[in-house]
Amino acid sequence: MIARGFVLLAALFFISPAAAAAAPPPPRTPAINTIDAMMMAEVQSGRLSSAQLAIIFPGGVFKKAYGSASDHTIYELASLTKPVATTTAIMMLVDRGQLSLRDHVAKFIPEFAQNGKHDVTIEELLLHTSGMPQSFPKSDYTADRIAILQHAYARKLDFEPGTGFSYSNLGFIVLAEVVARVSGVPFEDFCKRNIFKPLHMDDSFFDTTLDAAHRGALAPQTPNQTEAALRKAFGTVPGVNGHAGMLSNASDLSKFVQALYNSQPGSLFFAPKPILSWRSLAAMIAPHYVGDMEYRGLGWDLASGFSRNGGDLMPRGSFGHTGSSGTSLWMDPATGVAVILVSNNHFTKDAEDTIGLAGRIANIMMAQGSFFDPLRVERQELQFDAAAARSAAGFPATPLAPPTPRPAPSP
Repeated sequence: MIARGFVLLAALFFISPAAAAAAPPPPRTPAINTIDAMMMAEVQSGRLSSAQLAIIFPGGVFKKAYGSASDHTIYELASLTKPVATTTAIMMLVDRGQLSLRDHVAKFIPEFAQNGKHDVTIEELLLHTSGMPQSFPKSDYTADRIAILQHAYARKLDFEPGTGFSYSNLGFIVLAEVVARVSGVPFEDFCKRNIFKPLHMDDSFFDTTLDAAHRGALAPQTPNQTEAALRKAFGTVPGVNGHAGMLSNASDLSKFVQALYNSQPGSLFFAPKPILSWRSLAAMIAPHYVGDMEYRGLGWDLASGFSRNGGDLMPRGSFGHTGSSGTSLWMDPATGVAVILVSNNHFTKDAEDTIGLAGRIANIMMAQGSFFDPLRVERQELQFDAAAARSAAGFPATPLAPPTPRPAPSP
């Protein structure tokens, strides 16, 4: 299912070397002023109690904390963990030749092959097209990593791999274990050594590795959203971190975004150094048709029912993700704009407010972005459309006969 031909345009990210050096703050453009006023109004109305915003755009990076937040307040990213940590870790292993996207998951986790899952691939887990169930049962919310993994390995598929789409937390829990087994170190340690530390993401942790000094910087929960209540509602289980569990902030995420853009040939950023090859970045955000006129990337959302945080005006070929804890990240290579919003407005209370706010911010940046090169946007959209059409023509995969269960060793 790997879509080919979607090649990132070189040097699309127009941050000048002077701006990248992070000396004076970036100019307050009319768009930034409008967005800043909007964010302050959200706080003053009581709709937002704690949030951080980072906007990367041609000319600099605007970062600001709102409400009770400071620059170093830390938020639970929830499902933003999937693309930022898990997908990045998998693609690093691809870059190193330690696994292939077409590899069967059971190659690395033999016990995963139970109940007909022996042909599920790494790519299908990343695309949510594996047929894995959406999540683990609530009875597992208080279980440990080993128990939840054992239960995931034993689950049956909901549909034949490659023939449908179902957003699966379980699939990303399994991917984190793939990273651990292939690399030989725990998933959390791999992310710390290979993503957080090289990018100087000093406020980024997992809930199993958060130190005492940073625990006090965690954003306060909104009313009736205690840590226990969130874990009960969303299954953010300590020790099972592939689908959620990353703790970070807007400043650290802006470093991650800049590193992704630095993967492109001709990038004008001096730092941070890229952590993925530009071909891996291109593969991650190539469009894969998953049915119902929706497109996903590897671990990233491109154009689906989950894409409202990207707004209405971002060019085709932009990509991002959300998290149920009130977090959002959306970026566009053609214009060089990225919008990062993290908050403690959990989805149980006001998901629409948080996602809609991120989308409105993206719209303002696009509408007032007179510095964009329309030819670059057009080329990106044409490349996206061509790759999307090729992917749609091959979906769904030819249904096979029901897989025959194979014996698998005990975990």
